Amino acid sequence: MRAAVRARSGTAPARGPRCGVLSRVRRATGVLVAWLVVAATVLGGWTPAHADEAPQSMDVQITDMTPAVLRPGDDWVIRGTVTNTGSEELSDPVLRLRFQTYVPSTRSALAAWNVSGDSLITVVLAAQQLGTDLRPGEQHSYEITLSAEESPFYPGAAWGPRGIAIEATSGDVQAAERTTVLWYPDEQQVTAPTELSVLVPLTATAQEWTEASSEGTTLAEAAADRLGAVLQATANPRISWALDPALLEAQPLGAEAATRAIDSDVEPGADETSADQDQNGPTGDATTSGQTGGADEESGQETTSAEENTGTSSPTGTDPAQASTDDGGTTSPEEPTSSADEAEAPTTGTELVDQLANESGRHDLIALAYADADQASLSTDAGSQLARAGQDRSGYLFGAHDIHPIEQVLWPSRYDLQSLDTVARSGVDTVVLPADSQPAPDITYTPSGRAEVSTGAGTLETALWDTGLSGLFTSDLTPLQIRQDLLAQTAIITRERPSDGRGLLAVAADDVGIDPERLHAVTEALAAAQDAPWLQLTNLRSLLGRTDSSEPREEVPAEPTTEPALDHEAVEEMNQVWSTLEAHVAITDAPQRYLGTVGPNVLGTVSATLASHPDTQQLLREAATDSEQQLQSALTVESGSSVLLVSAAGDLPISIQSQLPVPADVTVRLVPADPRLRAEQEVTATLRPNSTTTVRIPVTAVSNGNVDVHFEVLTPGGQVLLASGEPFSVRVRADWESTGTVIVASLLVIGFIIGLIRTIRRGRPQTRAAAAATSGQKVTVEDGPAATEPPTTDEHDDRHRAGHRPPTDPHEDGP
Repeated sequence: MRAAVRARSGTAPARGPRCGVLSRVRRATGVLVAWLVVAATVLGGWTPAHADEAPQSMDVQITDMTPAVLRPGDDWVIRGTVTNTGSEELSDPVLRLRFQTYVPSTRSALAAWNVSGDSLITVVLAAQQLGTDLRPGEQHSYEITLSAEESPFYPGAAWGPRGIAIEATSGDVQAAERTTVLWYPDEQQVTAPTELSVLVPLTATAQEWTEASSEGTTLAEAAADRLGAVLQATANPRISWALDPALLEAQPLGAEAATRAIDSDVEPGADETSADQDQNGPTGDATTSGQTGGADEESGQETTSAEENTGTSSPTGTDPAQASTDDGGTTSPEEPTSSADEAEAPTTGTELVDQLANESGRHDLIALAYADADQASLSTDAGSQLARAGQDRSGYLFGAHDIHPIEQVLWPSRYDLQSLDTVARSGVDTVVLPADSQPAPDITYTPSGRAEVSTGAGTLETALWDTGLSGLFTSDLTPLQIRQDLLAQTAIITRERPSDGRGLLAVAADDVGIDPERLHAVTEALAAAQDAPWLQLTNLRSLLGRTDSSEPREEVPAEPTTEPALDHEAVEEMNQVWSTLEAHVAITDAPQRYLGTVGPNVLGTVSATLASHPDTQQLLREAATDSEQQLQSALTVESGSSVLLVSAAGDLPISIQSQLPVPADVTVRLVPADPRLRAEQEVTATLRPNSTTTVRIPVTAVSNGNVDVHFEVLTPGGQVLLASGEPFSVRVRADWESTGTVIVASLLVIGFIIGLIRTIRRGRPQTRAAAAATSGQKVTVEDGPAATEPPTTDEHDDRHRAGHRPPTDPHEDGP
């Protein structure tokens, strides 16, 4: 056995030095595994302290910094708050003011500081204790003041923005807030200030479209609260507006509202309460108003305006008198809110439209496409007709409210070449586009916001809005950061070319005002920008007056990058509905009545805002098609019965029933199916409202036969068919009249001849008797049926007695 074992082991390969190393590694690994097993066993029940508690954390805010732009001799004051957002008490945090020692040369470098605090060189200008410990959830205010002597700026320091940060430290817990400070010396550093135009869109959001269409209200009513605040915040005449004319419509959206408006004899938007007040007396509102006024008088409360309430509240909407504050400036984490907003009455749709009409003359105003239409949906022939319809409707609404936008300027919803071609064909000269649509990659400075773009329908001038400045309207920065960032960005742009006064454009988002605090912050920043020595806030016309900046720019995209808001089949359907509306406009004396009744539903379907809201689009489409069917059935031709025509010309009557609440002027014609009957003359008639009117159509018979005919009701001039009657038969017997006339004439002639003959025959004996009596001879009539005998003596005597005196012989008068 051993020999066998040795022989077997002798055949085994040599292990060598590598095998020894592997063996030691295996042993070490085994020991480590054993230790881990023991550690897991011993420590299996251990849990770290405070595992269920939130880690220590802190939040720092800079709420105010004065002045916004530091000048020589100014004291620099920074205020803010520190909040313990963790679960453990923080021991008296230390505050440090960190300062960036150089001016960023680009806006990207400025953004890097604001985001992460990246900077090559920073120094600490000041350090101080907060002055109190912070319990969990507790907040405490701070103030850091640097006098003019302590200021890091000196007369020769470069003007412009520098990053600053307030850092708070308590043990291992740290937090920081960053922004920028602006420095400008006494000497003028800029020979040509940068001009900034601000454009605010006034259009409905998708949510407001949905509310209006589902609840049956006007678009202005749905958007009144938000846009009312926007109008108040942008009351500065140097801020320009872009108005969606759909907001001026007085007709509620939805099928039910359109049906009621079609049946009503009151034009949309007219005052319908005056008639009710005349009939019922001034009760209702007047009584309610009187009761409310009495209640106010009894309670002794004095009503204050919204502006007064706003002026007495803190910037955050908190009543200072109600905020709980201790001696150290610490406030509770939950502060009661002011009731100023609750006391302010909401803005109505009518009030919003009135404000737009009254205030539009103080602002530069351009038009948005009706309902902010999606140009990609309007690229077909049917879409072009809808685009023209929206343009015409917009012109009517602007004129009706005495609003005068800058002509031939549009802010389209898309900026691809295909969409811009559609815009150019509508007669627009200038469009507002994002600067990213025409970037200028080969330059190192920010050019003016003016350029051109070539389309298949001609060249369009472009007003380009700066994306960095416009982003402040939608940023999540604090109000102070928004103000300082606006000043800092414009300062860097001006420093790029201080002797080249360029024109910039910043625009707000379509849903501007959805966050009132952000809106207030932006408007406050714009107010501060008016005092910046390198910046001039101007209206839109100032920018539009500039020419192309001539920098080489990239081409806009050739085609839309997203799908159209409405497919071509639906656009065709809406165009057909609009054609029906136009036809009924043509027959009434209120040309905008039905366009205002159904038009908002039709034109609203192509809104770019609703591209991601197909349910709302479907509501509008259904309302539009229901209204079309209602209008198509408003005029009906009563069915005719078989008619006998026995003459070569005549009139055929037609009865037309109108369910329209207003008189309608129509053209009526008869359409024969056979040339044996002709109706070449069309008749214009006025149909009485909600009644039946009879119209007669002249016809001419060519030959006899049975001819099928039907009546058609058309618009004045006969361009569009409004209604058509059922066919009926006309039995044409044109020769019956002539044959009957010949027969009757022949009978009359025969009767006349017979009567003449009889008259002649009766008069012949009397004539002969008179001749015989004159000559004294006895005449015997032989050709009569019997001879005439002379009168007897008795008859002669009777005649003599009756006063008859026979003719006297002239010879008897002698002696």
